[in-house]
Amino acid sequence: MLPVVLGQDGAVIGTDANYFPLLPSDKRYSKKLKKDVFDFVGFVIYKEKMLAVFPKHYFDENKNLDEQQTKESVNLLFKVIRKYVAENKSNPMADKYIGYEENFESDYPFADFFKVYEYYKRYGIYKEEEVLVEKNSRGKISWKDTIQKSNVIVSKDNLIFLPLYSKKKNTKDAFISQCMVYVINHTLKNFPYFIELPPVRGKECKIDFLANKDYTLRQLYQYRNTIFKDYQKELLEALISFFEKYNKNPNGGAIHIKINYFDMIWEKMVNKYLNDCFVKVDKENRKLEFKYERIKRANHFNSKKFNIDRSEHKFSIKPDHYCEEEDNMYVFDSKYYDEISDLNYKQFSYTILLGNSQLGNNKNLYSALLLPGKNRGKLHLKLDIPYCQLNQGCNYIIEQFLDVKLLMKNYLNMNIEKELKEQKN
Repeated sequence: MLPVVLGQDGAVIGTDANYFPLLPSDKRYSKKLKKDVFDFVGFVIYKEKMLAVFPKHYFDENKNLDEQQTKESVNLLFKVIRKYVAENKSNPMADKYIGYEENFESDYPFADFFKVYEYYKRYGIYKEEEVLVEKNSRGKISWKDTIQKSNVIVSKDNLIFLPLYSKKKNTKDAFISQCMVYVINHTLKNFPYFIELPPVRGKECKIDFLANKDYTLRQLYQYRNTIFKDYQKELLEALISFFEKYNKNPNGGAIHIKINYFDMIWEKMVNKYLNDCFVKVDKENRKLEFKYERIKRANHFNSKKFNIDRSEHKFSIKPDHYCEEEDNMYVFDSKYYDEISDLNYKQFSYTILLGNSQLGNNKNLYSALLLPGKNRGKLHLKLDIPYCQLNQGCNYIIEQFLDVKLLMKNYLNMNIEKELKEQKN
């Protein structure tokens, strides 16, 4: 397994992480900490070592994970990013970084690997077959060749063809099959934390195809004129594309698999968690309550646009997570922040405008900011008496911290009942 260095978005870049060639966009200077901090989520692989940077507050103070815990966490993050991009194929920002299958883009040609592996699952390792026609063999008789090539003998009013010609299929390993094995096993060996698929066993490659990439591509180009079946052509093009896109030289180089806009994924994860598990707001303790139910809600949390302006500007507001249920109105907003120290004016305006609108009449309004962190709730705002609104809900905004790992699991439809019960206790 690759040695793994763990990091966290927004955390100080330690000396062990300085080993990796980070891009300027991968970090930012923190005035508060007076040091460079990570500014991305994802992975950097460099010279048989991997840096894994997790979302904000994924870890508590302890980052001493054993090998199995590390593998599970890395695999969890990889699947979350992959799922988000697969669901947002039209998002140009998503396509810029990483995608699954046809939409998978990164410094490593995973899209082509998955195509090669799909061929392997369906047809096995590529075999080049040639049909040999031989006389007096034990194979299946080829009457066409026999009639064309044999002598005709008349015996007792019967036509006898001698000799008989038979067809025999001769299967031989081809350059393509070796190349295919290399692509599959090389990828699975180098990304064991990401891809849980069985390698091709019992097949050894005689050539280091990547170390001899130019030779490999020349050979593959020549096969374009000798392969005619569509599914085999697709395999060949996937192999060619893999080696054309592979940027890593034999001595190393960095492979980046990362995303610089995890706030978008955070919003998606929060919305799914609300629809799957949200129960109510605890008025007394000012926090949100969740339960593992996975029931269909009468009304769903969704981003909703409200047109509030009659001027030529046509200004509107759009809470991330809005829902009306019976007598309740929920106005929630995702915030992928380390912490909040100033009044969130956007959420305050949402709260005042919607709470004092016709929609807010005779409804209990609940306003909350949803942040990554250890599960807890606290007040973000409690209006002083001279400034209070008639709608009581407008006077409070809750800061609700949600367990990042739990939301990631729920986003992937993994069972989180145990974690939710532990939180309650």
